[in-house]
Amino acid sequence: MTPSHREALAAPPGTATEFSHPIMYDRTTWIVLALCGALLAGNLYYSGKHQQQVREQQAREQALRQTESPPAADPAAVTPEPKAGLTVET
Repeated sequence: MTPSHREALAAPPGTATEFSHPIMYDRTTWIVLALCGALLAGNLYYSGKHQQQVREQQAREQALRQTESPPAADPAAVTPEPKAGLTVET
């Protein structure tokens, strides 16, 4: 019968066991590391996708603003001419 990892680690130093070296990580640690890595990869993927959507939305809003506002005209061309030859002197 082989001792479990915990029994091997709990053995006093200097005693001979089947596991002569300490185990660095157990299965739970590897599961947690894999889960954190997957979540980090997902976060990086979706944050890039979100930034792309934000840029597209800003470009649409900018284009909409440009189409809504008429181009600035020359003020002299906009000033109406007096009617019936009447002028206002100041």
